[in-house]
Amino acid sequence: MKKINSLFVQLLFVFGICIFIAAFILSIFSDPDTRSFIVKLLPILALLIGFIDVVIAFSYTKTAYHLFVGLFIIFWGVLVFLRIYNIFDFTLKQWWPILGVSSGAFLFVSGLFRYRKFKIGYVIPASVLFFMGLWLMLFSFKIITIPFKEVALVGGPLLAVLLCIFCVVLIMLQNKYKSFVVIDDEDDGFEDDEITIEGMLEETDED
Repeated sequence: MKKINSLFVQLLFVFGICIFIAAFILSIFSDPDTRSFIVKLLPILALLIGFIDVVIAFSYTKTAYHLFVGLFIIFWGVLVFLRIYNIFDFTLKQWWPILGVSSGAFLFVSGLFRYRKFKIGYVIPASVLFFMGLWLMLFSFKIITIPFKEVALVGGPLLAVLLCIFCVVLIMLQNKYKSFVVIDDEDDGFEDDEITIEGMLEETDED
């Protein structure tokens, strides 16, 4: 009986991330008119692995980081796929703040999935990433016409002070309220450190 262990799942995640990074880099720097079959295949492989990651997270491991990685690969894999196949062309200079927006959104969803409630340890960093990404998008998409350099020179020191105050307040709240702390109590979600292929097929038939 063929078995899939937790090491295989971790390697699958790493492989998916590597495939996505390769596809992303090639989508930016390769010539659209001379892209090879391998280059066009990479985003499809990334999407497939991302989908498998999400299925494993929901059905077996029940962990936040597995779901986060799967959602992240799927979302960015779709964008890379659209760019490589010349369906939707985007520039990294304009779209890079989406990284923060998507990371914040997926971090929030992953925390809610893992704990079945709003966990401040996930909500706060997710909100910071999400709204910071939205803020930077206002500049990258030229919605705010003031140069970002000027805004950074004026608002940078103020933001640094506010972040310091925020960190002090957060540390004080962590000492008082346990809900502010995310305890790393996640396991791999595997029974006896393995999943059987037969078990996966049986659960699919039952559904």
